[in-house]
Parts: sequence; C-alpha cells; structure tokens
Amino acid sequence: MHVAAGGHPGSNLADDASATVDDYGQGFENGRRASEEAFAIERAALLDLMEKANALRPEPSEELALLIGETVYRLVSDIVGQVDIDRDCLARRARAAAGIVAECDNARTLCVNPDDVALLDGFETTLTIVGDPSLPRGDLRIDCSAGWIEHGTSLYLDALRSELGLSEPEA
Repeated sequence: MHVAAGGHPGSNLADDASATVDDYGQGFENGRRASEEAFAIERAALLDLMEKANALRPEPSEELALLIGETVYRLVSDIVGQVDIDRDCLARRARAAAGIVAECDNARTLCVNPDDVALLDGFETTLTIVGDPSLPRGDLRIDCSAGWIEHGTSLYLDALRSELGLSEPEA
C-alpha cells in the first residue's frame, strides 16, 4: 500500500488536487446558480411591487376638475353677489373706468343699466351717462371713438368661468 504525504491510503496528490478543483468549481457553480435564483426571485418581487405602486397613482379626473371649478365659481359668485350696488360703489367703478380712458377724444359715453342711471345723478364727470339695458346692474361700459372699456362683476365672473373651463351657466 502506497501512502503519499498528507494523503490517504490508495490516493496520490494529483488525484486530490483534481478532486479539490472539481469540488471548488462545483461549489462555485452551485453558489452562482443559487445567487442568480435569489436575484430572479427578488427582481420578480420588486417588479410586482412597482406594478402595484403604479396602480395606486391618482389619475386626473375631468369630473373632479369640473366639480372644483363649479364650487370655486359659486363661492366667488356668492361673495361678489353680496355687494350692494349703491351710489358709492357705482361711482368708484365709474371713476376707475374713466381713469383708464385717455384724453384722446370728446366722443365718450358712460353706459350703465337703466336702473343704475338714477344712482349716478349728480355724479361729476365729463362723460355723457346713458342707460343700456344690455348691461347687468352694476356693470358699466365707456364708449369712445377708439373702442370701449367694460367694467363690472358679471364680466369678472364670466372671465373666471372661462378660466376654470366651465360652460355658461344655465338661465
């Protein structure tokens, strides 16, 4: 019986080295395969989690936007609708609008709702005041040769409604 140094009876060093390399290679391959399998499982779990998270993203809702728009419009309308149209209020609006008009010509007219004409009785202005039934109460328009300037709550509410993307209110 031949025994190599550090070996087992019946084996030699070359066989031991070959077996060690084969065992190492097989162990390495088993470890690589196990890590790839673990990675694939983790990757599948992560992709599943990402898919579920994407499903939770809120989607923009046109219905919600319209509901919010209607709510904002109604709140502003309620607040603005509480303004009493009196002499002082209309005079402030008339002064503000008249201040905008440049001294470019003499053909200027201040148009208001016929019910508002009496509120401006005695109002000092260089403009001719006339009633225009097409204007809502509290609104006014200054006509001149270059065009016109409008001012009033209904105009601002119409602009707000338009900016909010809302349709015209039903009468």
